[in-house]
Amino acid sequence: MSNLERDRELQGLKQCLGDVKTNRCMMTPKQLIDLQNRGHSIGAHTHTHSILAYQSYAVANSEITASIDILNALLPKKINCFAYPNGWLGRDFTEAHEDMIKHYGVKYGFATNDGGVTSKSEKTRLPRFMPHRKELNQFCIAVKKIAGEKLSD
Repeated sequence: MSNLERDRELQGLKQCLGDVKTNRCMMTPKQLIDLQNRGHSIGAHTHTHSILAYQSYAVANSEITASIDILNALLPKKINCFAYPNGWLGRDFTEAHEDMIKHYGVKYGFATNDGGVTSKSEKTRLPRFMPHRKELNQFCIAVKKIAGEKLSD
């Protein structure tokens, strides 16, 4: 949904449920700085977890910009990574969104399309290998597929 639709739905839930308090589930600025100082890369993800393809160009650009600007103002080193919310190329983000992150100096974008990274992979839409497969045969088939091997023989 667009941010406007999402916020309306959330407001309706809040009216039904009342003011529900939850424990903090995100990292603090201090934790992010510490993590980066320990050698980890920190990446942006949009400001309010908007699914970019459901937003207007202006809203998507604002979501990307706010996320990058806030992290760059907070962290000692500039960010160069971005993970697309939900992250499926063609459904959740498009090439226009890739252009937006490139414009702001982001070098690497992470999608959720299944696959391994090769020398031919687009750096602003890197697929991810999904290691959550519990069955050994499914895991092996996924590794073979990502490696480009035939699945029959």
